Amino acid sequence: MIGIDIVDVVRIQAFIQKPSFLQGVFAESEIAYSLQNGKQTETLAGLYAAKEAFCKAIGTGITRRLCEIEIGHSALGQPFFITNKHTQDYEGKLHLSITHTKDLAVAVCVVF
Repeated sequence: MIGIDIVDVVRIQAFIQKPSFLQGVFAESEIAYSLQNGKQTETLAGLYAAKEAFCKAIGTGITRRLCEIEIGHSALGQPFFITNKHTQDYEGKLHLSITHTKDLAVAVCVVF
């Protein structure tokens, strides 16, 4: 199964000004990660797209709080889903790719 999502970075920029949006969509670790590279908005847009792509790949749509789907990064920056109650059934079966420009963020999630 494949899920893909594309996000307008400007749209996310407006939303991240609201603490309720940040807390409802992103884990604390994701917010901290986004502050490290100087591209907070683009990074958060990519993470948002990844969460949407995951929901599409497993065929549920957004039926849970997005902050409960957590994404980490390897030492080289490769994104991965952190195993928790929402992703445990897919452990070892998920591949994730995220890319962004200053305008758009795109994520693809493959479940095999």
